[in-house]
Amino acid sequence: MKTQLKNPHFYIMLCTDVLLFTLAYVLAYAIRFDFDLAKAKEGQYLLETLPLIVGIKVLVFLSMGTYRGMWRYVSLNDLVHLTKASLVAFLVELAFVLWLYRFQGFSRGVFVLDAILTFLLLGGSRAAIRYVFQKKWI
Repeated sequence: MKTQLKNPHFYIMLCTDVLLFTLAYVLAYAIRFDFDLAKAKEGQYLLETLPLIVGIKVLVFLSMGTYRGMWRYVSLNDLVHLTKASLVAFLVELAFVLWLYRFQGFSRGVFVLDAILTFLLLGGSRAAIRYVFQKKWI
């Protein structure tokens, strides 16, 4: 972990993932509520829980070692790690929302969509980087 903190690429990867975590959660809400987030209740829940959800995902993905390898050599094994990290983050999110809010006013479908979108967005970004390096574009 200490060597990762010295690597500037680590911070680029982390910032990219934070943006993708945010996008996944907002998209999950948008899809679940038919892209009508102007409703006061749903929009308020989204804004209240966004920092919590993104923070949970960052901690889970860091603790599960998803930033150890180099993205240009992404393999199926890395996608399996992403799947595991997405599922663990999903379960931790559910536990926190249950504990803090008792799921009152929350759609469970948002969290399922969020886990799926998180995996797809992160897996897609890593696969895209591998494709770019494989084609020698960089």
